[in-house]
Amino acid sequence: MSLAAFALAAAVSCTPTLGADLNDISHALRKSRGIPDYVAGALVRVVWAGGPAGRGGVQVGDVIQAVGGDLVQNVCGVRQAIAKRGCGDVRLTIRRGVDTMAVDVHLADASRFHRKKGLCQDGDGAACTAMAKEHNDVVLLRNGCDLGDGEGCFLLGLALKTNDPKGSVAAYEQACDAGYSLACTNLGWMIQNGLGARVDVDAARRLFQRGCDGSACTGRNNLGCVNVGRLDRDGIGVKADHPRALQIFRDVCGRTPRAGDAEDAGNIARACSLAGTDLIWGKELTHDIPEGLALLEKGCTRNDSFGCFNLGAAYEDGEVVPKDTTRAGAYYKRACDGGDDEACQRLASLAK
Repeated sequence: MSLAAFALAAAVSCTPTLGADLNDISHALRKSRGIPDYVAGALVRVVWAGGPAGRGGVQVGDVIQAVGGDLVQNVCGVRQAIAKRGCGDVRLTIRRGVDTMAVDVHLADASRFHRKKGLCQDGDGAACTAMAKEHNDVVLLRNGCDLGDGEGCFLLGLALKTNDPKGSVAAYEQACDAGYSLACTNLGWMIQNGLGARVDVDAARRLFQRGCDGSACTGRNNLGCVNVGRLDRDGIGVKADHPRALQIFRDVCGRTPRAGDAEDAGNIARACSLAGTDLIWGKELTHDIPEGLALLEKGCTRNDSFGCFNLGAAYEDGEVVPKDTTRAGAYYKRACDGGDDEACQRLASLAK
């Protein structure tokens, strides 16, 4: 093997580490450490003995704000930036107290370090969240969230949504900042509907878009995209833009759902049904009946009851396709089986 090939093989096999345990900056951590709301990044909780961070002068309590030229918003952002660079030299931008400074570190191979599993009682938020999931314990979820674990905040938001909407909003805010795109979408929905916060459609739309754009941590959230499309279609908070809404629905319809994620698959199917509905009946659009029917069929085939219902309505009414009550009944039955009460009623009416 040539020296160049050997160097390339070594670089590929290296899994870089900063040599520090990091937390997202929770509300509790901001308050206890005096970190202003405008400061984003990842908080250094533990510096490993002999690790790159310690040798470079990183200290517990520092907030990492950039890795090389990449600004980072959270722990996931730091990890992604480090993984992209591989082992070697990199400059970190950190905030220490009220000062911002540059620190040069040499990222080393993680296999050189053997870390014990973190403990909740030692301040490891992720460990608290893991225990909470194991024991279905909301108190431990709150501990995990307060200690800066994004997943703990997301799960806490879900747990508090019904009985403590304000608490849910606060938890979702932190999870969204930590890169959980579904938390951004959920938070937008709560703000749009005035649950735990005053109604603010503009803020809700920004959060839906943030969920739609996704993050390096959890990818994009297709429900956020669908919600943006609905606001554009209906002119809620913005001037109605039917072509833009249709484009969003089409784009989402063409995506592949995440493996094993039934909710994501359902959101993509709903986007197909919405696109098909707009192409057949939408306002301020050039109608395309064949494509609209194909998209509705795509949504219905993927078990979206809305798409099945609209296909049933099209064949029952006979306005855009030849009337066919047999086909209408078949589509209504699929929608009824999917929980659509109106489809059940129409199916019963056809049977008379």
